[in-house]
Amino acid sequence: MFSPQKHIFLILFTWLCLSGYSQNATISGIVKTNDGEPIENITIAVLEDAKLSTISDSKGNYSIEVPANKEITVAFYNINFKQINHKVNLKPGETLNYSPVVQFKNEMTAVDIVGENRTIEMTRIDPKLFFQLPTAGGSIEDLIKTQMGVTSNNELSSSYSVRGGNFDENLVYVNDIEVYRPFLVRSVQQEGLSFANPDMVSNINFSAGGFEAKYGDKMSSVLDITYRKPTKFGGTASASLLGGSLSLEGISKNRLVAWSVGSRYRSNAYILKSIDTKGEYQPRFYDAQAFITFNVNPKLTVEVLANLANNKYLVIPTNRETTFGTVNNAVSFKVFFDGQEVMQYNTFMTGVSTTYLPNKTTKLKFIASGYTTKEEELYTVQGQYYIDQLEADFGKDNFGQVAFNRGIGTFLNNGRNKLEAQVYSVEHKGTKYLKRTDNCCGV
Repeated sequence: MFSPQKHIFLILFTWLCLSGYSQNATISGIVKTNDGEPIENITIAVLEDAKLSTISDSKGNYSIEVPANKEITVAFYNINFKQINHKVNLKPGETLNYSPVVQFKNEMTAVDIVGENRTIEMTRIDPKLFFQLPTAGGSIEDLIKTQMGVTSNNELSSSYSVRGGNFDENLVYVNDIEVYRPFLVRSVQQEGLSFANPDMVSNINFSAGGFEAKYGDKMSSVLDITYRKPTKFGGTASASLLGGSLSLEGISKNRLVAWSVGSRYRSNAYILKSIDTKGEYQPRFYDAQAFITFNVNPKLTVEVLANLANNKYLVIPTNRETTFGTVNNAVSFKVFFDGQEVMQYNTFMTGVSTTYLPNKTTKLKFIASGYTTKEEELYTVQGQYYIDQLEADFGKDNFGQVAFNRGIGTFLNNGRNKLEAQVYSVEHKGTKYLKRTDNCCGV
């Protein structure tokens, strides 16, 4: 048997070994502005691993553990400041003191006005922020709602309005292929999952107006999403009380075919049980996606995007009783419900784009896509309500119970909406880069 002294020696020896061979290093410092003022709420994250992140405190101080013996990029960013990227390669147990100076995005500088063609710059949104932003909806659109001019009236909805426009006036593209949402859905929780799978996204660009004509003719905004083209095998999986997701990606040995697939399941029943309107909520949303890239040769690339989604929303309202008023004038309100509400949207979408480079200055892209949807909104809900006066006399045996009825009523809400639609599109995009001259700035 070990003696107490041997136990203590063994614990100290193990601790010293683990300390000496730690695989992590530490970066710390103070984030300041050009005026030397400390800045709080600056996000510090490792770009290679979004889970390694922290924020600066009220005095600008931060400290973050990072992998050792590996070149990584540490980013410092905030919506109001320009992003700073700092590459490091630290030894195990090493501590680096790094105090960056951040600059405001809207800092005024000298401006020279010249006569040249004007291009509209899209706002780039880091998709890794999605995994750091806790949301109830679980969609990429939750990041869009944080942009200026964008509003949404329901946190469970992926729909949004831009500058007062309608929620269906927004364009959405995935790798230059226009995608659609069900036509019958409204800006509420019944619509289910949005199209974009966050696990497959590599780049997000957004414009709240004034975007280039190449995006189309809708008035409000354009959301341009790029799916990742993998360079090695990998995957992610997640699960919660609201659902789960699984994605896998890889590339062939000859590097001619790269593929990425993902599947999601979500149910908002856990959240809906807490709202005032009581009922038996059974929402069920799931989808499966695939994005495949064929590198036929250095001049020809083919991309295939496919999505299958089923969004079903079922609610059976339950009876409800409410008492209101004063002690001397208490009233009971009872509602008895019959029926249910079922909304179901089945969609399938596939798109193929072919990019051909005949020479170094010419790019030709052909896009063909098809979208099929079968939508049903079926609801028949009948409610009967009773308004009763409660006994307010303390001396009576039925105090607090129904004394007499003051009114009875019935209402019926019935609807049968069905839609089957197919949308096909063919598009060609050509780009020609010309040499710069005194009278032309290029195409």
